[in-house]
Amino acid sequence: MEGRTLFKNIKKFVIGGLMVTSLLMGANQSFAADHSGHYNRNLWNYDDWEHDSNGKVNVVYSYIQIGDVNYLSEVNQSVYHWDYEVLGGAQPFEFEYDHAVNANVRISSDDFGNVDWIGRANVGSATKTIQLNEYHDLNKGYYTSSYYTVLNHEFGHVFGLDHYDCSSEVMYKTSPNYMKDLYIGDEAGVARIY
Repeated sequence: MEGRTLFKNIKKFVIGGLMVTSLLMGANQSFAADHSGHYNRNLWNYDDWEHDSNGKVNVVYSYIQIGDVNYLSEVNQSVYHWDYEVLGGAQPFEFEYDHAVNANVRISSDDFGNVDWIGRANVGSATKTIQLNEYHDLNKGYYTSSYYTVLNHEFGHVFGLDHYDCSSEVMYKTSPNYMKDLYIGDEAGVARIY
């Protein structure tokens, strides 16, 4: 009798576990679908970017420090993140550092004053630009290391992602966002575009 009761309890647990797993899997799928609004927008014609022999997008980036703070470490950290940690290593990008003349993504930093942005991307031309505003670092206690997160967000724009109202994603529309890693909607956006 005890064996039969134990078997029923195990059966209930397994069936319950399968139901929970099924619900979670469905939630992840619907979560990605619910976030399609910020990654369905390929506004900037990335078909014009050069691709290597493996079909990856060649991202040639440069960094120029104009102001007092050097963010090259944060730039390289963000590039590493996009190069090795996105989409489980199946990312569509091939990064190379070069001079601004040859770059298709030009990153610069300067003191742009007390304005409402810490970083911004201009993606309307073949050469994309990212600007970092060191004013917030120097005057408002916004730590230099946090610019890595800002760069992840701005690279998202460079790669075609738009803002979305979900605080767990790098592309959350409110700044500053302290989410360092891409979330399911961010990664689904990159996968959808490329």
